[in-house]
Amino acid sequence: MISNIINKTACTQALSQQLFRSFSSASIGLSMPTLNTRTSQNKPKEIVVFFGAPGVGKGTFARLMAKDYDYIKISPGDEIRKILKGKAESNLHESIIRKVQAAVAEGRLVDDGLVTKILNARLRDPSNRDAKGFILDGFPRTKNQLDWITKEFPESMFVNMFLKEEVLIEGLLGRRTCIDCGHTYNVKSYNKDGYQIDAMVPEFEGVCDHCGGDVVLREDDNLPAIMNRIKVYEKETMPLLKKCVTKPSFMEFEAKRGIYDYDQFISIFEKELKKNRPRKHYFMSSAALGENLILSL
Repeated sequence: MISNIINKTACTQALSQQLFRSFSSASIGLSMPTLNTRTSQNKPKEIVVFFGAPGVGKGTFARLMAKDYDYIKISPGDEIRKILKGKAESNLHESIIRKVQAAVAEGRLVDDGLVTKILNARLRDPSNRDAKGFILDGFPRTKNQLDWITKEFPESMFVNMFLKEEVLIEGLLGRRTCIDCGHTYNVKSYNKDGYQIDAMVPEFEGVCDHCGGDVVLREDDNLPAIMNRIKVYEKETMPLLKKCVTKPSFMEFEAKRGIYDYDQFISIFEKELKKNRPRKHYFMSSAALGENLILSL
C-alpha cells in the first residue's frame, strides 16, 4: 500500500483530479439501457475492460489493440475532455453536455448517471457499426458500473496491467502530453530491478509527431498530485479489481519493457481468448510493423 501519502494539492489540480474521479461517484445509481452491441453481420462484439493505475501504460496498449483488432477504444475521461473542448459526440443530448460542463466548472464530480449516458451515447454511435468490439479504458469505476458490464457483457475480457509504484511515479513525472491530440511522450528512462523502459520523445522538442500540436508537461503531473491519484485508484478501483480476479476471462500483465512488451502481451491475450471463448483473430501487430509507437498512460 502507499506510504507517506502527500495531502491533496490545491485548486490548480482540481480539473485533472475531477477527470480521474468524475466517473467514480456512487451518489447516483446507474440506469443503463440494454445495448445492441452487434456488428453489421449480427455477430456479438467483443468487450475488453482495462484496469491499471495511472501511468501503467494501459491507454497505449488499449490504443494498439484497438488498431490491431478493429476495436473502438472508449475512455470516459477522453469523452469528458471532448465535451469540455466542444467536440462531443453528435448523438449526445445537449442537456447532458451542459450538465457535464457545469459540474466541471463548479468543481463537482460528474456523477454515475451522466457518465452512464456518455458511455451509452459512445457505444451507440452509428460509426461503430462495423467495429468488431470495444475496449473500455477507465470504466468501470464503481460497483454499479461493474455490475452493469457483468450483466450486459458476461463474456467480457478483464485485463489488469501493473507496475511497481516507483516506476509509475517516475513515468508520470517524465510524461509529456500533446495538448491537441492527447498523445503522450516520456523524457525519462527507468532501467533497474528488471525494468528496461526507455525514454520516448518527439522528433522535434515540444512538437507532437502525430498532429504538430504543442507537447507540454501536464499541470497535474507533479509529485503531490501523482501520489494522490494513486491513492484514489487504490481506494476506489482496487476493490473492483478484486471482484474480477475470479472471473474466467481475466489476465494480468507487467510491461517491464514498456511498449516493447506489447507483442508478449498480445500473445498472452490471444491464449486467454482461445481458452475461454474459442474464436479466431487475424491481424498484424502494429509493433511488428515497426511503427513509432509511444508509451502513455
